[in-house]
Amino acid sequence: MQNIFRLIILVQIVTLNISLPQSVFPPPSEKQKLKITAYKTEEVISIDGVLDEQVWSQTQVADNFTESFPQQGKKATYDTEVRILYDDYNLYVGAICYHPDAKNSLVIKDLQRDSKYNENEIFNVSIEPYRNNRMPVYTFWVNPYGSQTDQISYDDIIFDYNWDGIWVAQCSVRDSCWIAEIQIPFSTLHYPENSNTWDINFNRNIRDLGEITAWSPYPAVFDAVKMEYSGMLTEINPPDPKLSLKINPYSLLNSSKINEQNFKNKPHFGIDVKWLPGTDTYFDFTINSDFAQADVDNQVVNLGRSSVFLPEKRQFFLENSRLFSLGRDEIFQPFFSRRIGLNENGETLPINLGIRFTQQKVNQSIGALVINQDEKNNSPSATFALARFQRDINENFRLGSMIGIKYKERLNSESSSFNTIGVVDASMKISESLFIRSMLSYSNDSYLKRNGLAFLSEVNYFDNIFIFSWLETIVGKEYNTDLGFLARQDFIYTNPALTINLSCNWFPRGIVYFNPGISSAIFHSVSSGKFEEAQIIITPVSFLFRDNSKISFSIIPSWETLNYIFKPVADLEINPGEYKYVRFKFAGNSDLSAPISGQFDLSRGGYYNGSLNSYFFSIRLAPSPYAAVAVGYTRNDFYNVGISHDKKTTHLLTPELRVALNPSIQLSSSYQHNTDTNKGMLNFRLSWEYRPLSYIYFVFNSVKNIDDEKFASQSDQQNAIIKISYSSQL
Repeated sequence: MQNIFRLIILVQIVTLNISLPQSVFPPPSEKQKLKITAYKTEEVISIDGVLDEQVWSQTQVADNFTESFPQQGKKATYDTEVRILYDDYNLYVGAICYHPDAKNSLVIKDLQRDSKYNENEIFNVSIEPYRNNRMPVYTFWVNPYGSQTDQISYDDIIFDYNWDGIWVAQCSVRDSCWIAEIQIPFSTLHYPENSNTWDINFNRNIRDLGEITAWSPYPAVFDAVKMEYSGMLTEINPPDPKLSLKINPYSLLNSSKINEQNFKNKPHFGIDVKWLPGTDTYFDFTINSDFAQADVDNQVVNLGRSSVFLPEKRQFFLENSRLFSLGRDEIFQPFFSRRIGLNENGETLPINLGIRFTQQKVNQSIGALVINQDEKNNSPSATFALARFQRDINENFRLGSMIGIKYKERLNSESSSFNTIGVVDASMKISESLFIRSMLSYSNDSYLKRNGLAFLSEVNYFDNIFIFSWLETIVGKEYNTDLGFLARQDFIYTNPALTINLSCNWFPRGIVYFNPGISSAIFHSVSSGKFEEAQIIITPVSFLFRDNSKISFSIIPSWETLNYIFKPVADLEINPGEYKYVRFKFAGNSDLSAPISGQFDLSRGGYYNGSLNSYFFSIRLAPSPYAAVAVGYTRNDFYNVGISHDKKTTHLLTPELRVALNPSIQLSSSYQHNTDTNKGMLNFRLSWEYRPLSYIYFVFNSVKNIDDEKFASQSDQQNAIIKISYSSQL
């Protein structure tokens, strides 16, 4: 039987003329690495996107970029030239990005800070001063209009997109090229004493060609932050690392009202401080924290039986968050920062004081967090404490541990209580393509008088052809974390997934990969061992195009065993029982960087004892980087579902407007109309970055009932906020 199966696969490959992508090549040796010399200058460099200072012409040039995607190893269609300067305070990067029709063909989708890499023409520099693959990689990228994005990453596995460093960039567009000029203060970077050689790589996304190129080549499956493949920046002699202090005081005026009350005005003052006493140690302090400028949560209609995971969007908690993140977001996290300063409904709770300490050495990491949360309404005051330790046993094996405590103070007749978690974890890199990690967690709850265990293990394999993962999670019935996230209680979750990337010679040039795949999500109960639900997603047809558009078709058989009345949406109840059904899904997106782009996700078929047609459409109009309007619409039509077998329809409408005068002054407005929750939510935000990481915000939020006769007890709320922050780095 096995030989017959292999013969069938071979016949398919021959008849379809399928070819395999290029293999993953090994990293260069130390002697093979490309090198660029840093040139020290006494000349004052004006950051204007011109490179007209004479010293720029005296430096070494990094050029001859090589394509990483889609045709790994091919010479870049348009070349890029990069030069490096430095003085006693800053590192300077100058890049000339050649393009024969730069003034007409460059693709710039928007001017937002932290814009998406795949949707814009981009020049990017990645720096790792310690020359150790376990240390953080600093990445700075800019588009031709000067919009800045920065991030920290670890070994091309963990990415902190929310890190914000102080740096400056200006760009200019010419007839046959665009120029980027970047200034990175040494105080923004962290590097060892007496260092003179850093790992570095330069990367460019030529978006109108769908081509990603790099100075030091790397395989298509990786990113430019995979520093084993980097080049070397030599003869750099930065100043000795000094104490660095970044102070960000702010003040705001919050004017709010509920229902027919008059607006109540409340001033608020606070400060955030980041202190770096050494090159590898961070102290973060926050007093009277406020997150008025954070993006609002996107509403969803949850049709599944697991809790919805809403990502963290508050800056204080996002920085250095990867050290404390040990599980898988949508399934299980022993610690999840949204449990701090927010109640079950996502409403803010006052944070009096927060302290975070992190230390990242070459072979170990240490972190600690203490937050005090004040009482509000029926939420008691609470203190959260967290400590984390990681140690590299060797270059491929890491061990770690974490302990967390939430202390809830007495509220009304309830007594004070503790919820404690403990975690031990390990990770191992078998090869450049194979990575394994596991963790075991213990919980104790003094109020519920429960002790429990949870376990998670994950295997990831990825190369240019195969992407495979297997996640196994076990959360015991008595396990409970008031500090983290659980998709549900008392469960075993099994999630294998496989995707294959293939090239077909007879496909049009615009198609990069034919990538079929299969995955499954299976739940069992830990306490009883009984089956709860399973879903297999079979995707026989999936294509990735050169412009990053995608299209796929999936068949999704599902099995459900319900032991309770399940209520997926309002006024719809499904009886306990066993159910089996099949759904069909058609999904995709166009080129999301185009002036007109769209996404869709259409599924039809069975749903428990009836059927469900679910539709999602979005369209975005962006005639220029300065303005864009988008509209998303989700509709669910239930037929003969549940106890009453009635027809029911839900609607979720999400229009959004973004306008930018330049990268520093931006306006965004969105509205969410959700008939399932009977909520209409309006958010308006105007921001001005008047100096690096210093902002003036005006924010208006309104939450109203769509139908006052439905859920009449819910209140209408409006609030307007003016916030001024000032960031200074000493």
